[in-house]
Amino acid sequence: MRPWPTKILVGIFVVFIILACIITLVLNILLGVSRSNLEEMAQTHITGRVHIGYIVYVFPHTVILKGVAVSPSDPSDANRALRIPALAAKFSLWDFVTRQDITIREISLWHPSVSYNYFNTFLKENAEHLADLLRHMPRMDVTLTAREALLDFSKKESPPDYGTFNFSFRLDGDTVLVKGTVRKDPYILTRGKGAAPQRIARGMPLAFDFKGFLIENGFLIDNLAFKRKNIYLKLWGSLQDRQLQLNGFSFIDTYSRDEYLPVRMSVRDRLRASVRDRQAGASGIRLDDKDMYIIDMDGLADLSLEGAHIREFNFNLNGMPARMSGDIAFGDPLAADLRFSFYPSQSRKLTVKNLEQIDVRLSGSVEYKAFKGDGHLDMRFSKEQNPNLALERIEGNLEKLTLSLEPSSYSVAHLGRGDIAITIDGNLHKLILEDLRLSLSLLGRRLKVFEIKAPFYDGLLDGKIWLTTDPLAPRIDSVLTLSDANAGKLDDLLVHFAKAEGRLSARIHLSSVPGFHLDGEWRVANGRLKEFAFFEWLAATFHLPSLEVVDFTEVSSCFFADTQTLKFQDILLKSGDMAIDGYFHIDRNNLVASVLSLAFSKRLLGESPKFRPILKIFGDEVPAVIFNFQLSGEQDAMSFQWLPSEHKRKIQERIPDFVERTIERNIDEMIEGTPL
Repeated sequence: MRPWPTKILVGIFVVFIILACIITLVLNILLGVSRSNLEEMAQTHITGRVHIGYIVYVFPHTVILKGVAVSPSDPSDANRALRIPALAAKFSLWDFVTRQDITIREISLWHPSVSYNYFNTFLKENAEHLADLLRHMPRMDVTLTAREALLDFSKKESPPDYGTFNFSFRLDGDTVLVKGTVRKDPYILTRGKGAAPQRIARGMPLAFDFKGFLIENGFLIDNLAFKRKNIYLKLWGSLQDRQLQLNGFSFIDTYSRDEYLPVRMSVRDRLRASVRDRQAGASGIRLDDKDMYIIDMDGLADLSLEGAHIREFNFNLNGMPARMSGDIAFGDPLAADLRFSFYPSQSRKLTVKNLEQIDVRLSGSVEYKAFKGDGHLDMRFSKEQNPNLALERIEGNLEKLTLSLEPSSYSVAHLGRGDIAITIDGNLHKLILEDLRLSLSLLGRRLKVFEIKAPFYDGLLDGKIWLTTDPLAPRIDSVLTLSDANAGKLDDLLVHFAKAEGRLSARIHLSSVPGFHLDGEWRVANGRLKEFAFFEWLAATFHLPSLEVVDFTEVSSCFFADTQTLKFQDILLKSGDMAIDGYFHIDRNNLVASVLSLAFSKRLLGESPKFRPILKIFGDEVPAVIFNFQLSGEQDAMSFQWLPSEHKRKIQERIPDFVERTIERNIDEMIEGTPL
């Protein structure tokens, strides 16, 4: 026989179980009967239709709602809905028993899902009312958690595109705490006809952490941080009367440190890494270790449910001052009209001091993981910083521009059409680009390789740019290749090519090491020269009509340019009756050094009455007469000298000295008055 205390405990337990069963049964019956009333009550606080599949009470303080959906009032739009397969609400049993008051302490959502389009509409219609309820409800501790929440960005006839959220929202009196993660998961196609793609939870999560305080007409932002393996962003500020004020900083690594350290490390390397990490931890964050850092953020914006008007957003990008302003419209698609200004000349780290300001404007929308729209670019160079630089301004309009926002995308940009104007030494040069494609490869933590392809004036532009993003000394190395372009269409870009017809090919190399310099070679094949000042002067002075228009098989040259000099080496022109070779140099003081050799066939010289008498002094073994010239002095006032040669000696025997001086003087006057 059991002792009396045991019997009493067993009896109390049995009574408790019976009461629990009775309470559970009664409350489940009451909740089932009141399901429609709960739906109507919910619809008084939000727009749209609310549907609850069924309600279950779980003893002692949990209510579970299954099959919850909020959809538009229009039945034809029922597929656009906020769906919550399961919702659990925990309340205070003590408050319910003693005061008959249901005080919700915790709400948990499992696998809720909603399309971005409907979520945006739902917020616009309900956010203000819900925020007002939050501000005026009695202050209490409540927690809202969501597990594997899906925000659907998918479009018709496009692959699945979801953002997956896990978060916890806690209201503790006037304090708001939010923590969680968001990630974008890849999808794989499953076998079977009509089978839906299967999501794989492999996206790199972005963690967020928010702490704020409710105040009159808004809240203070004590901390808003976003963290990922290679991203850190920290913000603070306030949102009051729809005015958002933010300050903060951010660090971005193209590759995280874990991804570029050797997989296998020796003991010595491990010790060195340990010491290095401790030093970094003791001294704080080292900006030099970051591919990109944004500090001194200071922004002010007017925020509404329709969008944001950014009055100003000042920041420092890798030591370079910058500013942003514009408008963002929260719709489907997300639209923006943004203006950026960068001031490279004010940076203490960049070595290019003559680039005074870069202004960029982008206007368009975000669709299918890409920005699509138009843009404007304006780059201004300062003569005060570098008087020897002839480049003054680059300005361009970009039409049908597409910028990929997918981090793993190989193709990063496509330009439908670009009209670019370049001002060099007061002269305007225009360039038109169409169907330009830009792709990106990451070959290490700091090395990026851009590839460019585009049609170019009936030819092809192809190139690569190697960019090393070292914060102390960024390096650029690029090679551009032009193939079979129509030189006759380049008159707006290069004025001298307006005098040439033919097919242009070129290789252009630009490098910033050890200093910015440009080199390469160009060639125009099977073309024609017309209205070329030097040849026109020869034709008029010596009665050589064949030089007014010169058909050639090749015109080519190598070139080199930096801040000190401009050099054209191996200048070559091949024509049936004429050839030119030599070089032409201009230094930083605009001083010219040039030697050119002109060879004229005897047939060509035979056109001129002035040359016919001297042709007899050259035998049949000499097919052409060669003239060697030298140009020197200042570019705007070059002196011309007819250099000694065997052919000149023979001509001098027939031509008096004053004729030679007259030729040189006339050429000097021609050079000063008309550009070659």
